[in-house]
Amino acid sequence: MSFNMSPSPSPSSPEPAFNFDPQTLYLLVSTASHKPSCPHHWSLLISRSTSEGDLLEPTEADNKRWAFSSTQKSAAQMQTMATDGTLLLATKLADVEEMLHPSLCSRVGRVPITKTNSHGDSFSSRLWCKQVLGELENEGYIDLKLKPSEIDFEVVQQVNGNQRLPMQQRVLVQTSKAFIRYNETGLSN
Repeated sequence: MSFNMSPSPSPSSPEPAFNFDPQTLYLLVSTASHKPSCPHHWSLLISRSTSEGDLLEPTEADNKRWAFSSTQKSAAQMQTMATDGTLLLATKLADVEEMLHPSLCSRVGRVPITKTNSHGDSFSSRLWCKQVLGELENEGYIDLKLKPSEIDFEVVQQVNGNQRLPMQQRVLVQTSKAFIRYNETGLSN
């Protein structure tokens, strides 16, 4: 995985601010939240290539209800997302086989968006992402070495660290301890 916050060499051939590994599931945390009580917005990204992917997230349809949103992001949109200062962290979680990409996006879209979870917590994009990860792992779409709550803890620690740093010093892309790499011969860590 590469990360480069330096300016592009020329306007005619811009380089992406960073590259995602193709066919990989990422958890993104940004400051683009509209609620003061919830300063961060959590979403998922399934990369199609090093610079394009599908952003999967709950969005506030109005002040009272949330809705699922799936948006294909172009290379230019991904570069803007990386350089506009709102992205706090992109955490690599799992490889996604190319043939599973459409069904995975569809499955994420069917995860319920409710006012509260089974523990009575109010809805947030963070809780929704944890629920999605749990359901995807339980159904065999992804394989994680950590529980969603442990991933949540890991991500929160890095986000808190990043917020104290200038943009140029932030670690925007990391590989989660939950990540398991698949190779041609099978599973490897």
